[in-house]
Amino acid sequence: MDKISANPLLMEWNTPFGTPPFNRFTIPLFKPAIEEAIRIASAEIDSIADNPEEPGFENVIAALDHAGDKLGDIASVLFNLNSAETSREMQAVAQDVSPLLARFSNDITLNNKLFLKVKSVYESREGIGLNSEQMMLLEKNYRNFILGGADLNEEKKSRFREISEDLSHMQIKFEENVLEDTNDFELHITDRNDISGLPDGIVEMAELEAKNRNKEGWVITLHAPSYIPFMKYSANRSLREKLFKASVIIVVAGMEGALPSVVGGLVDKPVIAVPTSVGYGASFQGIAALLGMLNSCASGVTVVNIDNGFGAGYAASLMNRIKEA
Repeated sequence: MDKISANPLLMEWNTPFGTPPFNRFTIPLFKPAIEEAIRIASAEIDSIADNPEEPGFENVIAALDHAGDKLGDIASVLFNLNSAETSREMQAVAQDVSPLLARFSNDITLNNKLFLKVKSVYESREGIGLNSEQMMLLEKNYRNFILGGADLNEEKKSRFREISEDLSHMQIKFEENVLEDTNDFELHITDRNDISGLPDGIVEMAELEAKNRNKEGWVITLHAPSYIPFMKYSANRSLREKLFKASVIIVVAGMEGALPSVVGGLVDKPVIAVPTSVGYGASFQGIAALLGMLNSCASGVTVVNIDNGFGAGYAASLMNRIKEA
């Protein structure tokens, strides 16, 4: 058995409910598994595009929905581990494979032969007897192709590819920046009055965190199990404000060297691109506040949020806004 066929990421997962057998996965297995899964998925996409039969829901839309299932499973495991249990080695793999996933996604949405088949089914949708679920899937697929650059001219398609691959790198870098700053931040409390209102369990957890950092008193962090209960229960408004501002500042700092200049020159005003698919803290505490603040206060600035989509590829859906700008 060769290394590829022996890779547990590529095997069928004979586990309860098909859950990933994490104990069998090691970091060096991910990149070759994703490369092979992309090869398999590409062949599946080619067979749909080259099918000589009349385009219909089953042989185009349903087939697309099933294509790349294994790739999606592997990428989901990788990026979830990179968010929940990351390391420098894991981050390096994520950086390496993100452009591959972006390229594969582009190869789908920028495949004109395939797009014409999807468009044909979409334009005949009212007369082919689709139920509500099928109609939703069809509309979602068509929208993804449009947002994925299918309707751009060839020059803009080429630029679209460049941007999406750049964004795939930069989104991972943004997440790494946010994670590093989140891990570095601490709210060190030494006055017992400043933990007023907190449940006993949260106080004990904060005290243990302080001991782990060789400090007296209590330490609150920006990680959700610490941040959320402190923001909810703390009676100290000034400390809640300090913690909230730290979460927003970390999101802004995470953008440094990562995203803002990617789309320079494509529109006639500055663009700040903010990914929403980052860690829980940044996504819910900082991103929404940052977007609102920038859109309400930054005159002449376009703020767009990037969704991870399939792998990292559909991050480039911002091109739809660029096209209309």
